[in-house]
Amino acid sequence: MLAKPILVSVGHEDGTAVIDAGAIFREALKAGAEEIIVAHNHTSGDPTPSKADCETQEKHFSPFTNGGII
Repeated sequence: MLAKPILVSVGHEDGTAVIDAGAIFREALKAGAEEIIVAHNHTSGDPTPSKADCETQEKHFSPFTNGGII
């Protein structure tokens, strides 16, 4: 059940964004979430992951995925 969406980051006009994985997980813990969904959009309309998308995934979320946490 979706309790509520929580905005933790806003992208910049140049297509970049600052991602704070800690903020994402803090909000999830505060809400008592058992699961989370992390999403972002591509304003170009092309859903192909960019190099930056892949690097962000690896840097911020792979430790949790690989550790069996998410």
